Amino acid sequence: MKRLKQIFLAFLISIQAFSIPSYAKELPDTTIYAYYNALNTDDRVLYTQVLDNFNLLNSKIKIKGNYQITDIKRIINSVLYDHPEIFWVSTRYSCEIKSSGKVVSINFEYLFSGSELNAAKNYFDTVTEAIVKNAKSLDTTEEKERFIADSVMEITTYATDNLSSPIYQTAYSAVCNKVTVCTGYAKLFSYLCNQVDIPTFIVTGSSDIESHAWNVVYIDGAFKNVDLTTEDQIIELAKETLNSSANTKNIKLSDIDLDIMYNITDKEFNDYWARGGTYYARSDLSKAAIPACE
Repeated sequence: MKRLKQIFLAFLISIQAFSIPSYAKELPDTTIYAYYNALNTDDRVLYTQVLDNFNLLNSKIKIKGNYQITDIKRIINSVLYDHPEIFWVSTRYSCEIKSSGKVVSINFEYLFSGSELNAAKNYFDTVTEAIVKNAKSLDTTEEKERFIADSVMEITTYATDNLSSPIYQTAYSAVCNKVTVCTGYAKLFSYLCNQVDIPTFIVTGSSDIESHAWNVVYIDGAFKNVDLTTEDQIIELAKETLNSSANTKNIKLSDIDLDIMYNITDKEFNDYWARGGTYYARSDLSKAAIPACE
């Protein structure tokens, strides 16, 4: 948060809005399940096995084939990034591993089960269906995307403690707990946009000090980055800063283009973070699955 505030203050002083170039790129012949499509045939079999067991809430599955722990992590993450609606699965799991390093079974943990899960699903569906219904009533794709982005930022805020809690790695936390971390923002935005036929993907990356998650949308014939976690904090910091002594130029909120992390290219994304000496490199998993935003 401190680094984000420093970056925003530098932005406020310069009042330099991003320009978003017009470019076009054809959407690859894939579904919205980009991580599945990036896997080979054998990995897709395990992906499907994991997905089926998540829906059945099975606590243990046996693994066929020669998979190492890094392979298991890659495939489980692929399932969870493609399916943000599956919010009852904990990101904490354990594996039985042979001396050779081969994984023979996975033990899953679940955040909800039984009647508690049914109640959680009903609440999640009630909130998200209302947002989707309102978004679908709008005329243009851009209006739908904007409405969803604003809705996500309105209903949730960034968590300030217990950041490692598995619940914060879910879209449920953003909707129902109303506090989350970057993964929760990204999963909820992805889920909602895909419900209104805006192909939207979760991207993960890391800097020298932390990991991060955001989205890539395919809109107007182009892939663009959307980072609602940062955008939401920028808006709040803008309000705070403009009401402080730092606002020596008496700048008003309406004077600032706050779409700083909304529908931008990779260069614009990196240029923003560079102001604070930060660079978020995409994970190998996301680089393999999600196109660059040029």
